[in-house]
Amino acid sequence: MSNLIHLCFHLKKPKNYISGNIPIYLRIIVDLKRVEISIGKECEPSKWCKKSERILGNREETKILNKYIDQFQAKVYEAQDILIRESLEVTSDAIRNQVLGKKEAIKTIIEIFTEHNNNVEALVGKEFAAGTLERYKTSLKHTQDFIEWKYWNCNSLLEVFYCQIIVF
Repeated sequence: MSNLIHLCFHLKKPKNYISGNIPIYLRIIVDLKRVEISIGKECEPSKWCKKSERILGNREETKILNKYIDQFQAKVYEAQDILIRESLEVTSDAIRNQVLGKKEAIKTIIEIFTEHNNNVEALVGKEFAAGTLERYKTSLKHTQDFIEWKYWNCNSLLEVFYCQIIVF
């Protein structure tokens, strides 16, 4: 996997567009997977240069908007650098989340298992039998006991648990 990214600023017309300014979007492509985010600015389509991916003109507001696009681009490269320094996987989603300041919520296996059991409990009598729910609850209890025995912690992170399973 390479750490090469490709950035493309473009205008994205809304479906109900008639005339006026159009939002500017940034497409981030890493390993042929792409995501798009709005940079929060708009531009008149006639003033947009597709080749330079910037706004044409010498007016002060044009210079400010182009400088904003340059700063946004620098922010994306900084996000990539942070991911590389922290030895995290560089993906288009990871870069987007870093730029937008979103942190991925890491769930524990117990949280996921409990959520699953709650969903099954809501479907008892419709899609699941009561015995099935009871077996899932037993499996949860055994999983909790195992994690507590193996890791001395009932709340181990899911990713750590997966790594241990893959290694053994």
